[in-house]
Amino acid sequence: VDGNGNSFVVGHGFLLDISSEQAASPIGSYVQYQNVQTGLLLYNGYVLELDDEANLTWFTPIGGPEDEFVYGCAVDPIGQWLYVVGGTGTRNDPNQNFSCSAAASQYEFPLCEFQSGYFQDNLNGQGADPYPALADGFIMRFRITTHTLDWSTYVGGGLDDAITDVAVDSEGLVYVTGYSSTPFYNSTACDWNS
Repeated sequence: VDGNGNSFVVGHGFLLDISSEQAASPIGSYVQYQNVQTGLLLYNGYVLELDDEANLTWFTPIGGPEDEFVYGCAVDPIGQWLYVVGGTGTRNDPNQNFSCSAAASQYEFPLCEFQSGYFQDNLNGQGADPYPALADGFIMRFRITTHTLDWSTYVGGGLDDAITDVAVDSEGLVYVTGYSSTPFYNSTACDWNS
C-alpha cells in the first residue's frame, strides 16, 4: 500500500482473456499483452493497482513468451517506486532492443538498465527440450505516479533460480530473498556470471 492508500497486488496465472482489465489502465501506463504460445498453456505474471475505494485503476501482465511466476512486491517508503519480483524462463533476445517497453514481451523479457546499477541481461539457465529454459529470478521497478517500467534485471545462475520476496527499508535500500539450485556463482562479488 502506498501513501495515498493505493494497494498493489501481484501474482501469476493462465491469463487467457484480459481485455476488461486492459480497459482499466491509464493512458501512458505500462500495459503488456498476454503471451500464450500455440498449443501451450503458460503462466503469465501480473501487477494490478486498486485505489483507496478498491476500484481497479491499473492492470498489466508482465513477462515474456515463456512461464512467468510473480511472488512479491513492495512500495518504497516515499511511495515513488513499486518493486516486483519473481522468476522467469523467458530469454533476452539479442536481436531485439525494446528497453523498458511492454512490446518487448512478444520476444523477450522486458529488461532495462538503471544507470550504474546492477544489471544482468542474460538468462543464465538455457535448459533443454522439452523445457525451453530454466528460470532466473527477476526484479522490476515501476514508477508509481506514471505506472511505467523504470528498471528490470535478471538475477540468477546457470540452473533454476527465483526471487520470492522483496522489502524496502526506510532509506530506500532493497532486499530480496529467494532460492537457487545453482551450485556456484561468479567468484567476483556482486557481479553476475555470464
